[in-house]
Amino acid sequence: MHRPTRAFTLIEMLVVMGIIGVLVALLFPAIRGAQRAAERADAERLAVSVEGAMKAYYNEYGRFPLQNAASSLDKYYLMTDAEYTNVVAALRGLNLTENPKNIPFLDVSEKKLGDYLTHKKVLLDPWDTPFRICGDWSNNNEIDTLISGTTYGLVRGRQVIVWSAGPDRKDGDTTPTGLTNRQDNVTSWGE
Repeated sequence: MHRPTRAFTLIEMLVVMGIIGVLVALLFPAIRGAQRAAERADAERLAVSVEGAMKAYYNEYGRFPLQNAASSLDKYYLMTDAEYTNVVAALRGLNLTENPKNIPFLDVSEKKLGDYLTHKKVLLDPWDTPFRICGDWSNNNEIDTLISGTTYGLVRGRQVIVWSAGPDRKDGDTTPTGLTNRQDNVTSWGE
């Protein structure tokens, strides 16, 4: 006697595929959440690295990169894209004008560098925007970011602060009702 073999019917196969699809759909938000957390941790690590590199540069040369090019009226600075490119090159030991000893204060992999507008080899956060950097040029242990048009106000007890605008790529605005658009920012000083 020949016994018929048991095989999946079309309905059973569609049910199994549907169950697998539901499980994948349930797993997707968890995977995306883990990716967001990893991007945020990467941005924080890079911000702290840039802050440390700026401090090490200051300790070596007694000034920040490009500090001599700044206006004498402005004790603090938030760099333009061109200045940022030159500062990152100086911190990496590639700008001999600003770093004549060719010391690599900042060690980042090439994949962290990218193009931003017309500038090449710019250190970018995970959301492909440059980090913001402010330094205390007056050596009074406070940085007033409002001078530079950002929303952190007066940051005390820091020589340098570095932050990323986060996934929304917006620094934040000072508005009559308060501060906005900076909830997702990543800072080197734990703000």
